[in-house]
Amino acid sequence: MRRFVIGLICAAFLTACSGTATESRNSISSQTSTTSTTDPNNPLGCPEDGIDYGCPTAPLDTTPEIPADVLSASCEKVRAKEPVKVEYDPFDSPGVITTSLAIDADGNKIIGGLMSDAHDFEPASAVKTVGIIGRTFEFIAKFDVDSQFQWIHCFGQSSPYHWFRGITVDVDRMGNVYACDWQLRKFTPEGTPLWETNGPAENIGTCRTDLDGNTFIQGETTLMINSSGKKKWSTEGTYFSSFSSPHKKQLFAASPNELTQLTTSGKKVWSIDFQRRIDIGPNGVYIGFGDEFPTEKIALASDSEGNALVAIPLNTSNDFDPSKKSKVIRPFWIQDLVVAKYSSEGALLWAKKLRIPGVKLKTTMRFADGFDISVLPTGEFILLGGAKTQKYSDRNRLFLARFTPDGVQKKFEWLYRYNSFTHNLGHELEVTEDGEVLVTSEFQEVAPFLISRPG
Repeated sequence: MRRFVIGLICAAFLTACSGTATESRNSISSQTSTTSTTDPNNPLGCPEDGIDYGCPTAPLDTTPEIPADVLSASCEKVRAKEPVKVEYDPFDSPGVITTSLAIDADGNKIIGGLMSDAHDFEPASAVKTVGIIGRTFEFIAKFDVDSQFQWIHCFGQSSPYHWFRGITVDVDRMGNVYACDWQLRKFTPEGTPLWETNGPAENIGTCRTDLDGNTFIQGETTLMINSSGKKKWSTEGTYFSSFSSPHKKQLFAASPNELTQLTTSGKKVWSIDFQRRIDIGPNGVYIGFGDEFPTEKIALASDSEGNALVAIPLNTSNDFDPSKKSKVIRPFWIQDLVVAKYSSEGALLWAKKLRIPGVKLKTTMRFADGFDISVLPTGEFILLGGAKTQKYSDRNRLFLARFTPDGVQKKFEWLYRYNSFTHNLGHELEVTEDGEVLVTSEFQEVAPFLISRPG
């Protein structure tokens, strides 16, 4: 109960503090190997009782924060015994939560997320336990095509508070890894740090790296950093919560209120505005309170022809056709989800409402969000989203929905229920060359801590 109260108090102050950063990201520093004058086999000065439990062991709310370089130095622990089972606590002991996922050209999997305590990252062979007991921190880790553990890096401490989104990862065509939280870092495929942006910098909302290693970042401004770590341009007065991967020098960006096409030099080509209610839902439920906390992330992707695919939450009527014609879609209940396709010139190709099997449109309570879209070689695409239905007390559940290129919904599958206090996680999905669908998740006990589904 004490931690519950502390969590609520911290959440109240986080909103007020989140907008205070004013420093712009305009410089890059090389990242060197961590050095220490302490025993390299015991960088934190743990008691030498013959057993490596990982340390420190004091409670999170009483132990001073460990510097990021010490976290990196002490992150990987190896021992020949099974890791201690960690009891789940949504405030300070979430186990392993994956918030981002990338697959390189060789099929290796890179994950990013939040972890508390120590966990087995290689259960298929010798036990390889990584982590720090008594700590909750962000991390990135790499697994090969057979999901065998390769390496891990741990960063600053964090907590899974209600609007926590988590670290994001991406890869370029060479297999270099990019990790983005409050700063951007680049690593070789072998996990060697190359460079990082000076920080703390502006509040980062989302990042996306293309195959050439250019990273598009939305913080207090929209900016692009190239593969050498140099800032190429920035645009003020914009806010996006999602980027697509660029296609033939085209880049799509979106928020709950707009869909925009940008050039890779940051110039706006066209933009479509959407309206969104942020006060009271149709049934009198306050949006932003309780389990129905709307995410800002928008499911967004581009197909091989340069069209934009987007899933926009709908809680008030909108015209989805930017031309003189109209395509008005209305929500039936609290918040529906509209899946739409636009050409590279901004023309509406189609827009349809997500269908949830077994749910009556006009009589069933419904609240849906879209998190990510993955386009298949056939032109079909898979949408990852979150929704709750029926009774107000029901928990949110992730789902997968499959569509044809023309917007015909072919399949809908419920996944697991997820904790409301991490509703705004940066849920992502990727599809392997073999058609396996991988989804970032919570409550997964086996590395690489992803939900796997056949294509």
